[in-house]
Amino acid sequence: MQTDANGHYVYVNDLWCQITGLSLETARGFAWTQALHPDDRERVIEAWYNAAQRDQLFSMEYRFQRADGLVTWVLGKAAAERDAKGRVVGFVGTITDITERKQAEAALWDSQQTISNLLASINDGFFSLDTQWCFSYLNETAAQLFKRDQTALLHQNIWQVLPEIGQLEFCHRCQEAVATQKDLTFEEFLPCCDVWVEVHAYPFVGGISVYFRDITARKQTEMPASTRRWKPRSRSRLRRPIANSTSVFAIRAWKFPPRNTIASLKSFIEFPIAIPSNTAGRGWG
Repeated sequence: MQTDANGHYVYVNDLWCQITGLSLETARGFAWTQALHPDDRERVIEAWYNAAQRDQLFSMEYRFQRADGLVTWVLGKAAAERDAKGRVVGFVGTITDITERKQAEAALWDSQQTISNLLASINDGFFSLDTQWCFSYLNETAAQLFKRDQTALLHQNIWQVLPEIGQLEFCHRCQEAVATQKDLTFEEFLPCCDVWVEVHAYPFVGGISVYFRDITARKQTEMPASTRRWKPRSRSRLRRPIANSTSVFAIRAWKFPPRNTIASLKSFIEFPIAIPSNTAGRGWG
């Protein structure tokens, strides 16, 4: 197409006419804008005449709609045409049919929305990380388990915003999955969430997707009755009551307590036992 210095159309070719449904005569001047899709018309007119008045390059994606209802997506481009003295005498431009590309984009968007809605509806946690270990997606269940706001976690590095997760085997297993590009399934207790989870890690070229479900109830039934309430505790949590106490603690050097003594050991550590003064300097057998 070709316009005058004001941006009004003076010439269009046959392909332009086929796409818009207008003839050269009906497209002249400002009349070409009637072929624009009603939802795009206002923004295209504003962008086109602003570019013409300011002598700027024009590039925009928009739609034409013919009288028979056929809609065509186009990429419109135009640049100023100048005379020998450099004065703008008009604009010359092209339109390229991009309908197939826009349809593919729309189909992909619909597919992504369907998957997103499906993941949001499940009761188990799911999140996806990119190659920088940043959240690219997580559902509401995962956000609730992490006790964080869903939008606040998006695009954030998991090990930075959830440092307590980075101290667990969970971190190493996910890194292992990415390094080997092999799916992994494992179980772990998450102290920060106070739950046992079954984790399925699925690495891919662009990162890793992690699906996990709460198996706390199952793990409790698997434990002996005397240890059912017991959960792994971090070293810092075990040290805290000892460091803050004025009493002296005595802990036998058990390399690993028998199963039936785990509960007793837990209570023994958590409650201080003062050593009588007359035992100072003696060994504890």
